[in-house]
Formats: sequence, structure tokens, C-alpha cells
Amino acid sequence: MKKLVYLILLSTALLSASCSKKPICCVLPPPVLVAAQKNGVAWELPIIKSTRSSTNDIFISTVGPQLLNTAKDSLSINLTYTGIGSYTPSNANVSYTAFTNGVKTTYELDPSFENTINITSFAVLHNGATTNPDPTEMTATFNLRFTNPDHTTTVSLLNGKFTAYLSN
Repeated sequence: MKKLVYLILLSTALLSASCSKKPICCVLPPPVLVAAQKNGVAWELPIIKSTRSSTNDIFISTVGPQLLNTAKDSLSINLTYTGIGSYTPSNANVSYTAFTNGVKTTYELDPSFENTINITSFAVLHNGATTNPDPTEMTATFNLRFTNPDHTTTVSLLNGKFTAYLSN
């Protein structure tokens, strides 16, 4: 009987010592957002899709099918990663779309503006707890200005930044 009591006390002590009040397993990652000053006003959109192909093509989109009915605008970036540094996007790489009263307007990059995307970090994250492919964390900043090809309307996305977790 004494052995059973000692075994119960030892088990309780071991269980108490092994529990933590702040489990590190449950820390949520920061929200995945694109943020900028849109025409001088704070602007944020969630990144819905972020992928990296085997040929280092990167695709980042802020609006997917789940937001098409409620989104006011979207930004998509499609670049071939060649290293950390500055990229000069073209209309084939970057698109800005506005949604107003069921009408979709695709803007073009303003050729008179120095449009840039700067990739500041690019690292493969390793998670030994899973056999899933390791994601790539990419951090970037950007300054982009778009024009409506049918009007003189411009949209400036300045001091932009994001961190995307690119799935393979």
C-alpha cells in the first residue's frame, strides 16, 4: 500500500512539474497581411494565397474566391525570385483591381513613377514535427502607383510591406 501511495505522489509531482502555464505549442503566428498607405490612408488586406513554384516563381494574392463578393480592391504580385534585392515590376507582374457596384476595374502601373518591390528576407522554415513541405518566409516592401486606363484616377500604395509564408 505504501508503494502505491508513493507511486501516486510521484506521478502527481511529475505531472505538475511537466505542465506549463504558457504552452509554447499554441502560439499563433501574426496575421498575414499586406499593409500600405493607399492614397495617404492606412490600408490592409489579408494575403489569401501565397505560393512558390519549383522554378522560384512567387505568387501572392490578397483576394480569392472567398472575398470576391465583399472586397473593395485587391493586389496580386507574381515575380520570379532571383535573390534579395529590388525588383522593378511590370503590368505582367503586379495588378491592382478595384471592385465597385459589381464592376471590376483593373489598374495599370504608372510608367512615370518608380515602382519597386524590395525583397528584404527569404528563408526556408524547417519544422521537424511534420513531414509537410517546409514553407518559405518572404518579407518585402513596396512602392507602387497605378492608373485607371480609362480615366485619370490614380491609386498609390506607398510604404507597403508584407511577410508571406509561401507554400511549395
